[in-house]
Amino acid sequence: MTATTDVPPEVLGALAEHLPGLDGLPDERARGRGCVWRGQYLTAETAVDLGEQVE
Repeated sequence: MTATTDVPPEVLGALAEHLPGLDGLPDERARGRGCVWRGQYLTAETAVDLGEQVE
């Protein structure tokens, strides 16, 4: 999968519900350069846009 449209909306919703809070994340993860759960570097091919998170 390389685009958000490839991921079913119900899956995106479930993932978004379980995102960690931004307060406890290292900067790289909070800014979207690294996976929020495991920290791996993300690329356009590996990232899934979960939308803007403000909390």
